[in-house]
Amino acid sequence: KLPPEQQTRLRSLTVEHDFTSVRHTTANADDPSRKGMLPLVADGGGDPHLMLGFHAARINGMDETAGRSLLDQLMSAATRETSVYRHCWQQGDLVAWRNNPLMHRSCGFDVAGRRAIHEVTIRELAI
Repeated sequence: KLPPEQQTRLRSLTVEHDFTSVRHTTANADDPSRKGMLPLVADGGGDPHLMLGFHAARINGMDETAGRSLLDQLMSAATRETSVYRHCWQQGDLVAWRNNPLMHRSCGFDVAGRRAIHEVTIRELAI
């Protein structure tokens, strides 16, 4: 939903993601697998989307302040109320989503209840 000229500019940028503060793990914070440089715009299956999240740390090649400002602006636009889905869980619910194009997080849940989360990878088959 961004203007075409901004989309073009964003396609040339890469963003460093730092998962050390958001992953539930005991891995060493210096572990290189905990960080990654990804395109800011990904074209998963022809569906362009921004690779954002609270783990988007900096934009490669940009001044730290300008890069942080751009990431903050994009996060604000992506998380405006009209773009947010909130699910009120009930017993028996099943929710599925494509992981990369959607930002998602848990806002807490009843710890007395049971919740199972399974990652499923679906690969396209050539017929």
